[in-house]
Amino acid sequence: MRYFRELAEKDIPAGCVFVDIDGTLVPDAESEVGIEETQVLQMLAQHHEVVLVSNKGGDRVKKIAAQFGVSAYTGSRRKPDPRISAELKKAPSAVIGDKILIDGVFSFLIGAQFIRVAPIKSGAEPPGIRALYMLDALVWKVYVTARLIRVLQWAKNLLVFVPLFFAGAAFDLSLLLYATGAFVAFSCIASAGYILNDVQDRGADQRHPTKRLRVVPAGEVSLPYAYGVGSVCAAVALLVSFAVQGLWFWILGYFALSILYTAYGKHVPILEMLAVSVFYLLRILAGGFVTDIPVSAWLLLTTFFATLFVTAGKRYAESGRSGTRAVLSLYPHDFLLHLPALLGGLTITAYALYSIVGSTHELLIYSNIFVVFGILWYLRGVYLRHDAEHPDRKLWTDMPLLIAVFLWGVYLTFVVYGFELILSYI
Repeated sequence: MRYFRELAEKDIPAGCVFVDIDGTLVPDAESEVGIEETQVLQMLAQHHEVVLVSNKGGDRVKKIAAQFGVSAYTGSRRKPDPRISAELKKAPSAVIGDKILIDGVFSFLIGAQFIRVAPIKSGAEPPGIRALYMLDALVWKVYVTARLIRVLQWAKNLLVFVPLFFAGAAFDLSLLLYATGAFVAFSCIASAGYILNDVQDRGADQRHPTKRLRVVPAGEVSLPYAYGVGSVCAAVALLVSFAVQGLWFWILGYFALSILYTAYGKHVPILEMLAVSVFYLLRILAGGFVTDIPVSAWLLLTTFFATLFVTAGKRYAESGRSGTRAVLSLYPHDFLLHLPALLGGLTITAYALYSIVGSTHELLIYSNIFVVFGILWYLRGVYLRHDAEHPDRKLWTDMPLLIAVFLWGVYLTFVVYGFELILSYI
């Protein structure tokens, strides 16, 4: 982790920047900014709109701000209160600070990038401040580790529950236990693969507009730590997989394909997109295997086209930005332009056929309303370049899409479980 004095212009996104004072520019409660911190702050003031924000308040903030010709927040609110940004009428692109519990939470609440720097300490901090630094360091380590293993990506592994859900056996505790074991194993082995990929690609990722923020290319963890966490994830995945009947075969196969994808597959056009879809199919097939539930071929086909559709949208979005993945140079622009629409149509067709001939639930056909809306709305966002580069984030931030997915899930639950329950009482 770098000190404030070690930051460079390329580390700071364009726009307004909120800068903490205590522990970032000076030791706690002090006022004399060091020479090296002065140079970096002057550099920031030349290229950004800088606002100093300190919970200590008082004339000290005004004095330091006046010294460098930058703005200062002098209101009564304290970080992480997001109303500070509203009072200043500024939407910062980044918050620079030394405490994730204060500056980090503040940046999250106002939608800014958090740039954490190593705290500047005098050695004379009171016990309360020292305890805060210790707690903050622990929380930061947990937070960075969660980002390293990409906990939010674990949602993909919920696919192992799909065969159980559509078979109407979601409340069978023994089968649910097997599926949960598969979820844990796939989550851990996927995290090991993510770490391996980040370590191998850290040089290229440092030049990528968004991947440079990942913990490995950003230097927020050491390589030995990354390897250690990856090894633990792989070990847990194997232990769990050997405890669940036959799951080890799927986990080892998934990891072997991950290595091949990282080393070779992601550099080959078309193959790299197909590989992503295969990873999703393996999750569903493994879920069906451990619960001994046959998986509909139409459901597999729908998943295959749906994941290809999302991946194609992601590639199209990436093609509009410089410094993204190298394989994009091997795709003609018109190919990436038309591919999402083609795959969206195939996804709708496959799901429609699944709802008619691949399922025993007659009412499932009406769920096509939600699917068609969701696919078309997502496709609209792809061509408007509405964050299709980050489909997981888009799902949670695009309210119409989120509502469509939620209603689809509610309706499926009613069709598979609720309708039969109602009939039993008639």
